[in-house]
Amino acid sequence: MNRNRVLAAVAVLLLCALAPIAAQACDTALLIVDIQTFYLSNNMLAQIDGLAILPRVAASVDAAREAGIPIIYAKNLDPRLEDDDPALDFPEMITPLTDDTIIEKRNPDPFKDTELKDHLVVEGISRILLCGIWSTCCIDGSILSAKREGIEVIVIADAHADAVTRIADINELNETWDAMDGVSTARLKDIDFAALCP
Repeated sequence: MNRNRVLAAVAVLLLCALAPIAAQACDTALLIVDIQTFYLSNNMLAQIDGLAILPRVAASVDAAREAGIPIIYAKNLDPRLEDDDPALDFPEMITPLTDDTIIEKRNPDPFKDTELKDHLVVEGISRILLCGIWSTCCIDGSILSAKREGIEVIVIADAHADAVTRIADINELNETWDAMDGVSTARLKDIDFAALCP
């Protein structure tokens, strides 16, 4: 009788220990780059078309949550502001939850001098869905770094933005990224989030 109780207790402990592993089985993460209030409203950056993509970024967040895809926010610490300035927070539409991860960065590339790479390895993430602002800089840098680390990238083609004067560059970038090994682009409506985290 005592032996059966011990075995039952061990089984419960094993189930409890394995539950977090099962919960983190998804190998895809949504990476959101620099969608912060300062960059969406600052007059110096008024030409950035970030507000136009914000609803699609928010829809990406909702779809990722529903599919169980972990969400990572890359938060740029702008040298013009104190690190705790509320202007560097994320818009209410995409406010991070306690289970989400925030990676603070001081470079355009969220992989450079941050814990992003280690976080992806620990969590078993081998693919990222990518959206955000500064297509020609931060998004492009994220893609190149992810490729170097052997991480597959799916760029949400209608959820990244740059200066409105660079629309042609953005369209050309989408084509360039599509031609890269391990990189693809897709419009939000064409992405099956659930299939990326079965």
